[in-house]
Amino acid sequence: MQPSVIFVLGPPGSGKGTQCELLTQKYKIYHLSAGELLRQEKDSSSDVGKKIEYYMKEGLIVPVNVTIGLIEKEMNRIGKSNTFLIDGFPRNLENLHGWNDIMSDKVNVQCVLWFNIHENVIE
Repeated sequence: MQPSVIFVLGPPGSGKGTQCELLTQKYKIYHLSAGELLRQEKDSSSDVGKKIEYYMKEGLIVPVNVTIGLIEKEMNRIGKSNTFLIDGFPRNLENLHGWNDIMSDKVNVQCVLWFNIHENVIE
């Protein structure tokens, strides 16, 4: 059975993480934060972590295959038959194309939750 994926997107401060945590408490689903996975790997000092650290220090976007690799690794660790909320990914069209190229035959994307929050509310 393939995992189900719900992408959770919106501007920083829109409440994505908070809502994901509430959903994980109410339903048997798992929250994966792309940013948190990148930070954890960077802090591990692995070869991939060193690559991530370089990109972050230079203000560059981490290559999509690296981010997807971390997401897929975590999904495999938790168990493929689960539902996952993926917070903060894809960030752009390149991310989406990379996801489709690498993951389209490995997961079932169910939907996208988009938090459309006015800037005044976020501040």
